[in-house]
Amino acid sequence: MIDGLVANDVRVIVIKQNLTLDQSQDDIQSLAMITLLSLFAEMERMMISRRTKETLAIKRSQGVQLGKPKGTIQASMYDKDKERIVKLLSFGVSMRSISTEHLKYGYPSSLNTYIKTRNLRAEADNLRQKRG
Repeated sequence: MIDGLVANDVRVIVIKQNLTLDQSQDDIQSLAMITLLSLFAEMERMMISRRTKETLAIKRSQGVQLGKPKGTIQASMYDKDKERIVKLLSFGVSMRSISTEHLKYGYPSSLNTYIKTRNLRAEADNLRQKRG
């Protein structure tokens, strides 16, 4: 991030270390500090990745099931409008229309996923059949 800022002629001041990183100055100290900070950041990312991979490998070898269980349904922003969504689907309203005109939040693709994972089309069909 610092490289990008300095490359765009932004002066970065690190108050705690009393450093000014600036490419407009022909300052060897600033250039060295930017290079070192970039190197340390890259090394830290590599160490985090290695530790994570090692821990996951240990957990797998112990037989621990990783990740959320298959079929787990998490809470959704659409949950509060579930009955309304089912009712609109039962009247044949499109997902795009439900998302953009009726709910006025979210995206048709996320609403589609919500409807599929909760099998709301079947509920809408049952409601349509009850009506007549």
